[in-house]
Amino acid sequence: MAIKYAKVVNNIVQEVVMGDENFLTANIVPNASEYVAVDGDVAADWIYDPESETYKPPKLFDSWVWDDSKNIWVAPTPMPTDAANSYEWNESTTSWEVID
Repeated sequence: MAIKYAKVVNNIVQEVVMGDENFLTANIVPNASEYVAVDGDVAADWIYDPESETYKPPKLFDSWVWDDSKNIWVAPTPMPTDAANSYEWNESTTSWEVID
């Protein structure tokens, strides 16, 4: 059975490979001990949180924070919900702006 393995350096996923342990050590990875088995979604550049032992996708913007209940990065202010406009995040003003 194939297992997903991630190489994590400084809490950042560097590489993800699939295979059983024998295939991994014999064919793919020069130092298999640097890899850990993972369950669920994970990809290169994801962030490993050792406190919660979870993987998070890359942060979209520096001002955004992780929402544990939703398992996503969220803006510090919610996006307006009026149906008349579309919005995009402006990191320099840390606010939502109407898309023309």
